[in-house]
Amino acid sequence: MSLELQNFFKKNRHLSDNSISTYKSAYNKLITILGDSILKKSNAEIIKKIKLLDFLPNSKDSLITIAILIKKNNNKSTKTLDNYKKKNQEDISKYNENKNKNLSKTLPLKEEILNYLQELADDKDKITQYIINYLLINFNTRNQDLYLDVITNKKDINDKDNFLYQNKKTRTITFIRNNYKTEKTYGTLENKIADKYFYEKINQFLNYATKKPLLDIKPTSVNQTIKRMTYNNISSGKYMKIFSSDADKKELNKISKNRGTSVNVILNNYVI
Repeated sequence: MSLELQNFFKKNRHLSDNSISTYKSAYNKLITILGDSILKKSNAEIIKKIKLLDFLPNSKDSLITIAILIKKNNNKSTKTLDNYKKKNQEDISKYNENKNKNLSKTLPLKEEILNYLQELADDKDKITQYIINYLLINFNTRNQDLYLDVITNKKDINDKDNFLYQNKKTRTITFIRNNYKTEKTYGTLENKIADKYFYEKINQFLNYATKKPLLDIKPTSVNQTIKRMTYNNISSGKYMKIFSSDADKKELNKISKNRGTSVNVILNNYVI
């Protein structure tokens, strides 16, 4: 790891593992494009190189962001980079607007997703798929949220991982999320589930075990594994678009709390 990146991480120890991984990836891409470290290149040179790339605006944004962070970490001026980032954000908005217009014509209806959930409920061989889709639909989760353990012993709960805790006394499930994209902003998310049918599905999933991973896979396989379980193999992000676009103001506030994000982010990125 380069010295400039090491120094950045040393001064920003609060970053989550996901953020560290994202910044590392963007940094490595950018220095490959620049042919040198970020600090050895002027802002104008960095902007020129990024402008020439045949990348989507979102991909360019990650490169601009890491350049700004490294420069600021070394007390260098970022004014021109900040202005370029602002212009690129406008390009992202235009791109997303056009993309969403096209998506609205191809995405399934909310009712189709709910019908699919019922089909899974009726299939005894698809308990895991049912649990995954139930959580995606009812709690508007990202994929990472669903990398969790299903447990019956409260002592197994910690403040780093995600859990579905089955309380046999109250016959409820508590959905606990510590490890998710916006954890640094929203902290631990906890949702009580009093749905009796879902409780029974958890019983069937555990099959007398006291602790069991919902997805017994490597973290790197989570996205593709979940996608294979959704309706028509669409992404969890598309589930989010479908349910956000069908929501009224009250429901949007609920989605915001469930997901750990702002209503503005939902309106700008998911409502189509």
